[in-house]
Amino acid sequence: QTLEYEETEDAPAADAYDHDEAARYHIALYMASDEAFEGAFRRAEAAGIVWVNERFEGGPMAFASARTWEEASACGQFRVKDLIDPYSRELGLVLEHEIRSPRHSSCPFADPSSRDSASDAAR
Repeated sequence: QTLEYEETEDAPAADAYDHDEAARYHIALYMASDEAFEGAFRRAEAAGIVWVNERFEGGPMAFASARTWEEASACGQFRVKDLIDPYSRELGLVLEHEIRSPRHSSCPFADPSSRDSASDAAR
């Protein structure tokens, strides 16, 4: 699967998420395996783009923000917000992405017996 972004003439500014409440959309991406989930976290961490959404601090564990791999593994997700070009480091788009483990309670493809207990507690 691929996810492609296309800019139009009337598109809001790339950083509209940061300045306009109405532009605070987000998407959730479910990784195919635990290994892919950890690899995605490690790459985001190395790029410095792991992001904590303070609106979810102190809420259910399954929807928490993660700062470390240990937290991401425990809650089954982490967030990124700034999509940057890996070569130029130029900002392409600001859009919150929740990157989720296949064990996350909201994963539409997961076998319920494979979900983790932190995610189950949030249901």
